[in-house]
Amino acid sequence: MTSDLPSAVAFHHHAPGPVQQCLVNGQKTWMAALLHNHQLLCLSFEEPDHIRTFDLAEHTITTLAADADGLGFLAGTRQGDVFLLEPAENTQQKVLTVEGEISHIAASPTSERTAVAVHHDVVVFDDTWKECARFHACCGITGLAFNPKGLRLAVAEGHGLSLWWSKGEAAQKGQPIPWHGHPHALQWSPDGKMVLAATREGTVFGWRLADDKPMQMQGYSAPIISWGFSADQQLLITSGAAQAVCWPFFGGGPWGKNPLLLGPERDDALVSAVAPHPRDAMTAIGYDDGMIVFAPFDDTRMAIQVHPALAGEQDSVMGMGWSADGTSLLAALASGHMLGFTFDSVQAAVRARVDRPKAG
Repeated sequence: MTSDLPSAVAFHHHAPGPVQQCLVNGQKTWMAALLHNHQLLCLSFEEPDHIRTFDLAEHTITTLAADADGLGFLAGTRQGDVFLLEPAENTQQKVLTVEGEISHIAASPTSERTAVAVHHDVVVFDDTWKECARFHACCGITGLAFNPKGLRLAVAEGHGLSLWWSKGEAAQKGQPIPWHGHPHALQWSPDGKMVLAATREGTVFGWRLADDKPMQMQGYSAPIISWGFSADQQLLITSGAAQAVCWPFFGGGPWGKNPLLLGPERDDALVSAVAPHPRDAMTAIGYDDGMIVFAPFDDTRMAIQVHPALAGEQDSVMGMGWSADGTSLLAALASGHMLGFTFDSVQAAVRARVDRPKAG
């Protein structure tokens, strides 16, 4: 990883294998990276060189989610077990077992319920791991998402979407969303009024539940695998294009509006990960060749490249996350490079770039 620009990297660790998935816990104190060897590597935002490694022995991790309490992570396995991993305490505990391979997990910090998908079935558990709902979907499940209150659950199926109550009678019937597509990720708007689905075809579909009004957000070159709302909940920032695509969720929503495009437009790379800042009007943007940029939402500040593209390499930024106070960012590249940035390290790099002698 070389560049002729002064480095903004404050921390670097090379994981013992490629990164498959990564995410941040609810309290934004730890980042977890799932490696292809099925180990889980956890880095602390406060002390990035404070690394925890979890190996579930004979278990193969198939899915990962932040736990409802905000402290740890939930790992679902091919063997049907769910483990609670607490990096701060360096503990792992098997909390439940279901019959069959677990494909998806979602947890709600509000209702403290956890949903587990196995084949065509979804089972919901309360904070004591007691079953409180169970229902059967029509097709194989490709995504789960609780609404902000944790009372309703959106379920993505092979070619559609349905809504369910997270606690109720076993015979409840889901509310189907009138749409046909191939969703692979779900998200609710922060106010709970809209449910959003990212598809394998590179489109975001949305539905306003009050009147079933649909919308379609297009213009992507690849599936959207990373997305999130800005701190003020006004913009939905998405990957999957040559720039970060930011859809407006104010003044009536995205209907009939053009998105804001952020970051350098690249002919040879696509945005693979985004991480909206938890407090400031900016986002981190990662590309599929390793470049990382900090981009503000307005034109009063310049975008800053904090990590260069890797010449001759295709090393996607697999995921990024900010600390709770927004002073540091951790990023994971597909090759296993784990990078840390702080505002101090970025400011020092910018000053060094300004002060360095110009060539010639």
